[in-house]
Amino acid sequence: MKLSDQQVLDFLADNADFLKRNPGAIELLNIPHETGGESLIEYQVSVLRDNNRKLKRKLDHYHEVAATNEALLARIHSFHLALLKAETPAALLRAMERRLKDEFGCDDVALGLNDRAGLPDHDLLVSLEGRRERGLFGEFRRRREPVCGRLRRERLEALFGARAAAIRSAAIAPLGHDGALGVLALGSADEHKFHPGMGTLFLSLLGQMLGQCLARWTDAPRLSARAAE
Repeated sequence: MKLSDQQVLDFLADNADFLKRNPGAIELLNIPHETGGESLIEYQVSVLRDNNRKLKRKLDHYHEVAATNEALLARIHSFHLALLKAETPAALLRAMERRLKDEFGCDDVALGLNDRAGLPDHDLLVSLEGRRERGLFGEFRRRREPVCGRLRRERLEALFGARAAAIRSAAIAPLGHDGALGVLALGSADEHKFHPGMGTLFLSLLGQMLGQCLARWTDAPRLSARAAE
């Protein structure tokens, strides 16, 4: 139903703060200078300027996010190249630990593996072959996506052992595309470093890259055994 001019005037009379509550409405008005609407025009200009400031803040934020993501993507690319250059499992684990701690700011790193065949003994490697360990981390394989935040004490101890006491926040990402190999665990002494609200795309990429590189050696013994049969 179309309102008459008088109905609009009556509404504004009963709602004197309408423009204050709805500043965007001023942009819909056509106010000629000769009618004495200078104050409204000035108000309209101030609203437009305020909108421009808000848009600029948003653009600045998006630019910062894009720059941060670009830098992170470059570090992930460098990380992947370092893994590909590793010629032995031991070299791979050394490169992984160094890069994750130095370039990604992790205080601790652990690899929980469902099968350690083909890999050397290393402080970073933790077996998840036991029934208890499979139960503790079974949900991560089902979810197939990283989990960030505070982990239960028994999970931290299963992954980091005696070092678990220093871990205040952690991130767990499946190794490979389906998590069949196990999990990559990153720990931090900062309780705000890893939190449930953070994005997990880059953690997924790290887990997939590392899983593919580990598969070169974890699959090798099985392939050799099959070929000899």
